[in-house]
Amino acid sequence: MNKRRTEIASMYTESLKEMEQIKTPPMDNDIYKSSWHIYCLQCKNRDELSVFLKDNGINTGVHYNPIHLYSCYGNTPSLPVAESLSRKILSLPMYPQLANEEVMKIIDLIKKFYKRH
Repeated sequence: MNKRRTEIASMYTESLKEMEQIKTPPMDNDIYKSSWHIYCLQCKNRDELSVFLKDNGINTGVHYNPIHLYSCYGNTPSLPVAESLSRKILSLPMYPQLANEEVMKIIDLIKKFYKRH
């Protein structure tokens, strides 16, 4: 399952890494190895992209909101970098059964969205 998620992450990264509106996560290397249970990118117009993808049958998510903003933790200090990044992150579909054709559809839709914006 991890091998397949890594393949999907590679497809996303290779296809989206040159887009100026998107920052892809780092891929595995000698120091860093991910299980890719989440593929989270930083993107411009995050909310609009999420709606566009939803309208085209693709569910996305936001993982995770900054923990200091949850009321159960009491005092909420200002953490401007975490708060800024939380408004840009978007998790794309990531599960081993995702077919290559489905991954390419997601990629094509993202490119289509940014071509219009």
